Amino acid sequence: MDNRTFDVTSEGPADLAHVLAIAFGGKHPSSAKLATHFNVVQTPAAGGPPRLIFGDFRTTERLSGLAPVRPRLIVGEAPPPWLPLLTPIDAERAVIHVLDWLSATDYGPQPDHDGDNGKGWRVFCEGWGHVGGDYHAFVAIEPRYAMYGK
Repeated sequence: MDNRTFDVTSEGPADLAHVLAIAFGGKHPSSAKLATHFNVVQTPAAGGPPRLIFGDFRTTERLSGLAPVRPRLIVGEAPPPWLPLLTPIDAERAVIHVLDWLSATDYGPQPDHDGDNGKGWRVFCEGWGHVGGDYHAFVAIEPRYAMYGK
């Protein structure tokens, strides 16, 4: 499927595994993705959280045109600014990478509301299953506070 889009905010490894399974395209050989590279860039909004992005560049040698604006980690398969992973990763292995990255990421100040906050995440992709206009980037992850009302 080429026009997949989603935007999920949640917390915990189980939900993350479900969303990344969708992002990586499942088991169908024509749609399954592997991430072979990554990078840390800035999110487009000023003052927002860092962003981790996975990409799949196995079918092309095009350089990424994603412009750094605010911290985010991008994973894909291209020359700089993408950095190579030791081995390609699938959705299951991406969960481990994302949780490690989130544990070392600054979430910024907690939201002020009548309730509690926990450390969660936002996982998303944009039009035609891409991120930031880069057709190699297929999923982005940002740290996001999980908010609990009273």
